[in-house]
Amino acid sequence: MIIRATPVVVKRIIRGKETLSRLFFLQNTYEKQVSLTVKDVDKPGWINVDGVYEGAFLSVPGAKPDRPGKQRLIASIDATNPHFPHKNYEGTVTITFTDANGEEVKVELPVIIEEIVEEMPLFLGTFSLDFGTTNSCYAYKHKVPSRGLAFDRAVASPEMPSLIFFENVENQVNPEYRIGTEAAHLMREHSSMVNSYFISVKRLLGEDVRFVVVDRYANLKRWHVEEIAAFIIRALIQKAQDAIGERITRVVATYPTLFSLDRKEAIRRAFMLALRNLGVQNLTDKSVVMDVDETSAAAFNHVYSRMLQEFGINPALEKREEQLLVFDFGGGTIDICLVDAKITRESGSKRRIRIQTELKGLSGEAFYGGDNVTLEI
Repeated sequence: MIIRATPVVVKRIIRGKETLSRLFFLQNTYEKQVSLTVKDVDKPGWINVDGVYEGAFLSVPGAKPDRPGKQRLIASIDATNPHFPHKNYEGTVTITFTDANGEEVKVELPVIIEEIVEEMPLFLGTFSLDFGTTNSCYAYKHKVPSRGLAFDRAVASPEMPSLIFFENVENQVNPEYRIGTEAAHLMREHSSMVNSYFISVKRLLGEDVRFVVVDRYANLKRWHVEEIAAFIIRALIQKAQDAIGERITRVVATYPTLFSLDRKEAIRRAFMLALRNLGVQNLTDKSVVMDVDETSAAAFNHVYSRMLQEFGINPALEKREEQLLVFDFGGGTIDICLVDAKITRESGSKRRIRIQTELKGLSGEAFYGGDNVTLEI
């Protein structure tokens, strides 16, 4: 007895917008009718086979002399699912049946999506992502139509734990996983699945480390630490795209002040891989901007928000100077910088303002942070 499935082929689908249904057949090459009970269905969450679930009963007619017996079925492809791939897809749905004799029958359903279209308009503003050891967040600001809006505050996300829990790793490029608080919940519920989740991935960036990931279905994959970091970054960018409603193709990425060149380049590679796996094409060095470290970014935030706002509130203010000490006690590093900041209003002008900053010194610990304190406690 041979049971096989005809492939499900989708020529084109719009990500985030469409759900398509496709007809396929279970074919029976045996001359007698076959009765099957569904034992298990191994599939991505965005694919559903109507009427095929654990315990469901199917009957496939016997073959004729000139053709196999056929059972008609419908597969639904949900492109609005957050785990729907960003690139063209080729994979399988594995359906395990038991026959009338109690023997297992496995059927592989090929699924091919030839073109996945991202219909979101391009985001033309500035998007920045702080990928932290323990927590991450992002901020963005739309391109403004006038100078009067230039100093409006950016929109910032809440902090999210930099955790990842892999649910299904059958697909090497597009595994199913959760990040943030969802990952934290799954880690508490399934704490024994130590090869399914990761914490503090950022601490290992810059090292040639590979991990074995095993999901609940016993699927096994090996990924480099940069690839696992890229999965987290990709999900963060996806969350931002869903919030903004526009597609992000360029990211400003911060990094710890004392990170070595090797570790900074590892962060850049993780960001580039995340963008590539989101379907961003024609990536260049400008696709990931890494001009500002994390402590300097905090200092600039103070200068360009609180200090600058005083000049907007008080037109008579001519000059403001501050010496800023920034102390960033992160999960993986401690970073400190000292910055002199000076804002002056140009004589004879109420609108022209000059901002000067000078970095006076850097310090900290590149391999000590909150994780170390947590471990000691």
